[in-house]
Amino acid sequence: MKKRNAFFKSDVFLNPKSVAVIGASERPGSWGSFIMKGLLSANFSGHIYPVNSRAGKVFGIHAFKDITEINSPIDLAVCAIPEKFVKETIEACGQKGVKGITVITAGFAESSDQGRQQQASLAGLARSLGIRIIGPNVSGTFNLHAGFNASSIPADNLMATPIAAACQGGYAFYDILSSGWAKGLGVGKFIHTGNESDLTVTDFLQAFGKDPEVKAIVMYIEALRDGKRFMEIAGQVTRTKPVVIYKAGRTVDSARAAHSHTGALAGQGQVYTGLLRQVGAVVSPAMELLLPIGHALIERPPMRGRRVAIITVGG
Repeated sequence: MKKRNAFFKSDVFLNPKSVAVIGASERPGSWGSFIMKGLLSANFSGHIYPVNSRAGKVFGIHAFKDITEINSPIDLAVCAIPEKFVKETIEACGQKGVKGITVITAGFAESSDQGRQQQASLAGLARSLGIRIIGPNVSGTFNLHAGFNASSIPADNLMATPIAAACQGGYAFYDILSSGWAKGLGVGKFIHTGNESDLTVTDFLQAFGKDPEVKAIVMYIEALRDGKRFMEIAGQVTRTKPVVIYKAGRTVDSARAAHSHTGALAGQGQVYTGLLRQVGAVVSPAMELLLPIGHALIERPPMRGRRVAIITVGG
């Protein structure tokens, strides 16, 4: 079944008014706990609805046994439950009129052919219900400008800047955010797209390109499922904003790792580098340089001439 590529409203995932955390928990080390702590750490001004089959309270907030029990409208559902319950959860979200679902749950296309088929089936189900999906197999999203943090990093360790990040491999990017925070580096908006059963990094590149709060975009890419569309969108965005990209999977071994990570096959590194440069993107030689380059491009005036000198204490 063909995926939708039409432009969508990213506010559902980056600036929701209400969030249901399905699988919310206080159990240390659980994703339901990570997401709840992230939301609470950012002083989210919207409504948080923990959903837990045992109900009760989660971090002092009244919990519901099922999302359909919530009387108020829900913009976004963050799904942090075992794989076997995802289908019925999507169905319940459709019944509730949820606009978007972030599927944290892993065990789909990145794990087996059966998982790939199951993932496609779930994406088709969501599509039939009018729901957009990020994931599965993601680590969350955040928009620090809106006090929204549905990720596993406490907001105290993040820094709101006019840089946005769209990443296929979000877990590795977290290390960069953690180390960058101490140096005054960071991103104000972050999306991890994971297996991309529906929405892709290209969709969010387009969204960030139209976002007035975003002055530069950094991207971690493992593979592109629609190279032609990416080229078109990137070519448009780079005319007005810097786009810095690190392409993973440039060697045989790293390509194998990328496949096991997101269920995507990585293409030949030289081809990607050529394509990215053609559309005006800045190719980062190392993942660790994504944030420094992004900051440099918006914080330092562009050099107009050829009279540039480099002074260093070493060779």
